[in-house]
Amino acid sequence: MKKKFRKIFNTRVIKQKRSYSTQEISDLFGVHVATVQSWYGSGLKKIDDKRPAVVFGELLANFLNKKNKKGKRRCGIDEFFCCKCKNPRKSEKNKVHIKVVSIKRVMIVGICERCGTKMNRSGVPSKITKYKKVFDVQEIQEEHLLGCVNTGVNTSEKEGEESG
Repeated sequence: MKKKFRKIFNTRVIKQKRSYSTQEISDLFGVHVATVQSWYGSGLKKIDDKRPAVVFGELLANFLNKKNKKGKRRCGIDEFFCCKCKNPRKSEKNKVHIKVVSIKRVMIVGICERCGTKMNRSGVPSKITKYKKVFDVQEIQEEHLLGCVNTGVNTSEKEGEESG
């Protein structure tokens, strides 16, 4: 099976009021000329049928913006994006672990119900109660290195003298 390579194109580099030839488009986005020619077949409109083929910048930007949006897949509140399946998937048995990363971020971790791959999703701590309603939360882990009571290191010289 041939692996498809998908590229997101930065359309902000296109000057709207300028016209571009096939070679200029190819150079601008780092794709082969044949790729640009295939875009003509899939909806990119040329100014006319004469050669060399020329495209208005505004039409090129609109075409590539639609192409960029076509590949995006939105996840629902109860879904994660599985990198192996390349689709939004629910967690196995709706079970997740919530890991507090910082004051502003939590990481919700689940297992893909279809392929068994670990999936991550970012969230905010203020919505933990909402996540508990949506998911079957197994564990909430908090990681704090600062403020630990027992670090195992003697910090006072007097303590070392008393114990020795």
